[in-house]
Amino acid sequence: VTAGVNQAMCNILGRTAEQIIGQPVEVFYDEDNLAILRAELKRRGEGATGAYEVSLLRPDGSLVPTLFNATPIHDEAGTKIGSFAMVTDVSERHEQERRRALLSSFREAVWQLDHNSAVSDVLQPLSDLIKNSGIAVRAYGVNIIESEAEGLVRAYTTGENAFRDLVLDPIHGFKTVEFWKQGK
Repeated sequence: VTAGVNQAMCNILGRTAEQIIGQPVEVFYDEDNLAILRAELKRRGEGATGAYEVSLLRPDGSLVPTLFNATPIHDEAGTKIGSFAMVTDVSERHEQERRRALLSSFREAVWQLDHNSAVSDVLQPLSDLIKNSGIAVRAYGVNIIESEAEGLVRAYTTGENAFRDLVLDPIHGFKTVEFWKQGK
């Protein structure tokens, strides 16, 4: 049974203190994470302290990944009477790791390109990256500088239903070359 919470824990769970205090901790977990909790509670019962990751269940059904640093609480006679945990929301870290993995897979695909590669060899990994990122887009593409001196840039774009291959007019071509030189 939950004996007390602070505002940070209320924010993680998406509930008020009144909705949390007095509730069995099991109500804040889905089945997979409840198995992790039970294993960790067993370890607390054996006197072990430890850190572990587990996701908590919000009322809307979403899961919040967290890091628990837990320790058992004993009475004067040494009998375990509960546990105390410092809980950290690690959602942002998980999102950063997910994004790093997506970018890494895209980079690997690009690094494998050679003089025999086609534009589609770039657009497909880019498409996968964008689709898996959760970013809503209608189109995406690649600009290939064919002549820096002439501002000759070919733009390949693809989207929901169309693929387009066009040479940019010189004004836009030179601007693209300028951005590229500036690392933008």
